[in-house]
Amino acid sequence: RFAVTAGERAGTLTEALSYNAPLIQANAKILVPALGNTVFELDGASSLVHAGVADYTAAARFGATGCESTEWKSDTQVACTAPSGFRVGPPLPLAVTVGQQVGTVDGAASYAPPNVISANPPLGNAPPIGGEVFFLTENLGRFDATFSARIGHTSCGLTEWRSDTSIQCNAAMGMRFALPAVVSVGVAPDGVMLTVTEAFSYDALDLTAGVATFEASTPATGGFTGTLTGANFGYDDYTVSMRVEGTSCEETFWTSDTSVTSKVASGVGSQSLGIALSTDAFVATLASASVYDPPLMFHADPQNTPPAGGQVELVTLNLGVYDVTFSARVGHTICRLTEWRSDTSVQCNPASGMRFALDVTLTMAGNAGWNPGGLEIAVTEAFSYDELDLTAGV
Repeated sequence: RFAVTAGERAGTLTEALSYNAPLIQANAKILVPALGNTVFELDGASSLVHAGVADYTAAARFGATGCESTEWKSDTQVACTAPSGFRVGPPLPLAVTVGQQVGTVDGAASYAPPNVISANPPLGNAPPIGGEVFFLTENLGRFDATFSARIGHTSCGLTEWRSDTSIQCNAAMGMRFALPAVVSVGVAPDGVMLTVTEAFSYDALDLTAGVATFEASTPATGGFTGTLTGANFGYDDYTVSMRVEGTSCEETFWTSDTSVTSKVASGVGSQSLGIALSTDAFVATLASASVYDPPLMFHADPQNTPPAGGQVELVTLNLGVYDVTFSARVGHTICRLTEWRSDTSVQCNPASGMRFALDVTLTMAGNAGWNPGGLEIAVTEAFSYDELDLTAGV
């Protein structure tokens, strides 16, 4: 109300005079963490004017939420302790109240954007059955603001806000590595997706010594099924394949997280061989496993030939289904001809000689696949040349 007095007389006019309301300049921009409890100041004429020449009970607010405390300092300076909050949409209006007057500017107040830093532990491994994974975050606020998470393209079974710096994700079953983690914050249209690349891997196939075994009794002709045990084979059939050294098995079947069965191809060898197991994402190797039944030699047939030599069959087992370069010797003398006939037979043509009770030795050349070191088997006192014959009539 405006009043004028002249002598003893006065005149008034109501609602004729107002003080300027607080004015927050358009260039005033405030950014605070989601946890709040941060003091910011509108300081100087470039940010605030008309806050009054005394403390008229000033108050400030972020959007619709009042500051935890507001302190008037001067006509151009007000300090505010920001409230906690969370927002992924447009900035909020900022308001200052002095007495009964309010000054407001749109889009001046913002909370720091949420962020996903990494998985905890780094690479966030979980077994193929899935499990709990925690993501290290920042600026998620003091309360659950509708979060969802996925590993690769698969949603977590459970996504749970734990704190401003942590989200729990219960990863679904899987068998991949170096997958991205995606956390969705808020809902459309103001929601946001936060991505960390190569943040998560499922535990790899485990065929380490002490964990893995291969149980089989496989003749050299192959076609028999063995069982490979280990860990982290998955909880579904992820198209597994197995090979023995360089030779793929005829069939491989996933049976459980700890075992697969495989039909082994033909091969020869008694020494331990390497086994490799593959899925579409992982490869693991077992350095040493007994796969094939050892080759055996039983006897020579016939066990005698004339001193000029002859033809002898070596009766065998587990020599395989094709010739792998054999050589035989009688005593210390190499046969003139050594020829593989079948899994159970090798022909040897001994050289001429005049001894008896000789050892017969069969040597198989090395093979980079299933018989890398070569192999030698022997039967003692298995062969004799015919004795001198001075019987009557001869």
